[in-house]
Amino acid sequence: MARYLSYVRNFTEQVYMDKGFLAEMETQAAAIEDAVKADSIGQLTDFGKEKTPAAGRWQDFNLLALMKARGEEVIKQLDALDAGKFPRRDHQVLEWDTRFKPPLGGVI
Repeated sequence: MARYLSYVRNFTEQVYMDKGFLAEMETQAAAIEDAVKADSIGQLTDFGKEKTPAAGRWQDFNLLALMKARGEEVIKQLDALDAGKFPRRDHQVLEWDTRFKPPLGGVI
């Protein structure tokens, strides 16, 4: 489990929440803005909310805002696990409670 969680932390910090990656996403959003506005479906949305994490709301499923919020939440959960403050550890999950078990018998 520790190895898997180290991969999760590494991916979250080094890729998913990387400032350079997010800046590239913002650049791409700005680059396609005119095409989105010209599209018939794009005209039905407020694409401005997709241009930066701060422009939208994760609750409205704006991609960059959702990515920022999710990344922050994952880091909080990992920090809580490291501090021994996460609500349930593996040994505390009841055997029949499959909601908290990884698929394929723990093989991820």
